[in-house]
Amino acid sequence: MHLGRSCLFALLALLLDSCGQSSSEPGSDNTASAQAAAKPDAVGWAYSVTPDDVTGKPRQVACVHSDDQVNLSFPYHPTTMRYCLRWRGGGIDSAWIAIDGKGQMMCGVGGCSFLTRWDDEAPKSLSMGSASDNDDAIMFFTHERKMLAATRAHHFLRVKVPFFENGEQNVTFDVLGLNPDPKAWPK
Repeated sequence: MHLGRSCLFALLALLLDSCGQSSSEPGSDNTASAQAAAKPDAVGWAYSVTPDDVTGKPRQVACVHSDDQVNLSFPYHPTTMRYCLRWRGGGIDSAWIAIDGKGQMMCGVGGCSFLTRWDDEAPKSLSMGSASDNDDAIMFFTHERKMLAATRAHHFLRVKVPFFENGEQNVTFDVLGLNPDPKAWPK
């Protein structure tokens, strides 16, 4: 009986030891795969074309994910953001930034402005507007044509975004390579 208990304790100690060396150790294969799974693949612009349910005309959207994550505290989680441009009826219709997960950006009732910077140019304050459904996870740039022109002319867009109970955080988008012609997008 005494020998059986020592074998049981040895087996228990071995199991606990192997559990302690799981993915929490830096450099382990499990850590690398977990980190890779947590960050979306950032391969550049993604294009989509969907019909408008009411008009039947195409809605064309180009989005790129942020190079970095925003750190949002409980009940939210760290997440990336996306910068999108939408074409409708042959012209640019909207430009926005959105949280990929859940969270709340701050904007006043009458609108707001976010500090932005294109490449190494001086920072500029750009007017923003809330979504018509008051979704705080998306904010629209009020001058979409200027956003398209600036996107085509630059490599990086940096935005200082104010978050509810998480302060202002900087987000970087690699905007190089936008194809501004929806007719030439991959099908």
